[in-house]
Amino acid sequence: MKNVNNSPNVRSINAGCPNRSAEMEKQLAACIRQRRGIDIALCTHHVISKALAMDPFFKGDNKGVLRSWVYHFLHRNHLSIRRRTHVGQKLNGHLQAIRDEFVEAVNERFMPQGTMEGTPTTMIVNIDETAVYYVLSATKTINETRATMVAVRGYGSNPQRLTACFAWAQDGTKLPLFLVFKAKPGGLIERRLDTLLP
Repeated sequence: MKNVNNSPNVRSINAGCPNRSAEMEKQLAACIRQRRGIDIALCTHHVISKALAMDPFFKGDNKGVLRSWVYHFLHRNHLSIRRRTHVGQKLNGHLQAIRDEFVEAVNERFMPQGTMEGTPTTMIVNIDETAVYYVLSATKTINETRATMVAVRGYGSNPQRLTACFAWAQDGTKLPLFLVFKAKPGGLIERRLDTLLP
């Protein structure tokens, strides 16, 4: 009777097979709600990837079955794909932490026993650059079905990107990945280089 009350259009009152992955789905739903609590955008691909990270053999790792499962999973947990209604800004402290970690990782390369220690200046190196969008401008996300406000943290219509420089030496040696963040001449990053770099 409960099934009929919840879904008047059902053709049977049979509850069907028990959900063998109920505990995993409960953890997955909690993870989604935790991320949405801080306005991180999610899509069905993220949900499937997280499910496979929790159980590599979930649904036999069958892409077709997983695509069908994810929509039923969202419905069971009162989640749906929603269009965003608000775009929030990332905190400056978060971006500063990313920059600090990056500078520290690069500096370690040139320290004793680092991968760049004693690199000959005559070494011939080929460098290729490519843009990497590390914050996409998401217009949809998974959220509570009856929510009136669906916020997404991001940068609106101007997605943030960095330039990744890939370098290989003539002898086939692959040099460490070099990342260039977007900045303005004389801006905050340039003014604080003395404090960020040794």
